[in-house]
Amino acid sequence: MRTKILQTLTCAVLSSVVCVSAGTSPRSSSTDESNGTFVSDASRDKVHSAVLRALEQQGYTVVFDNGPTGELATIRKLVARGPVDDPTRPADATSIFRAYQIRIHGLPDGRIEVVATPRLFQGERPLSPDAAAPDDGSEGQRGRWKELFRQVQAGL
Repeated sequence: MRTKILQTLTCAVLSSVVCVSAGTSPRSSSTDESNGTFVSDASRDKVHSAVLRALEQQGYTVVFDNGPTGELATIRKLVARGPVDDPTRPADATSIFRAYQIRIHGLPDGRIEVVATPRLFQGERPLSPDAAAPDDGSEGQRGRWKELFRQVQAGL
């Protein structure tokens, strides 16, 4: 029963998540919050475990974890409760939710790269990819990437 539920949730998450196709060129720094990447000299298994712990620490539930391909996906997490202007409409219909698609892969120089792609939803409705575009501040996407990758680094 649990497997069936997870499979159903996985299908729902993956149908609403944009797949990532990241370049494989080496980065000059270990973290680049402007585009959601983190590069490490640690082994792929250690990075994978650190990413799982960091997502959990941030309150995300990983619903898809394909270790061999390095792909992870989370279910949506409430990040901003919307106003209830219409008493017949539930608050969740206007609330903002965030989910991540994570890709962990090796670079030609032997390092491991993590690419974290956010997806935003208003209620059940996916917002445009531009809505999750990088923005500044601790509550902006750059701040969220910085904290996620700080926790990944701390877990290595």
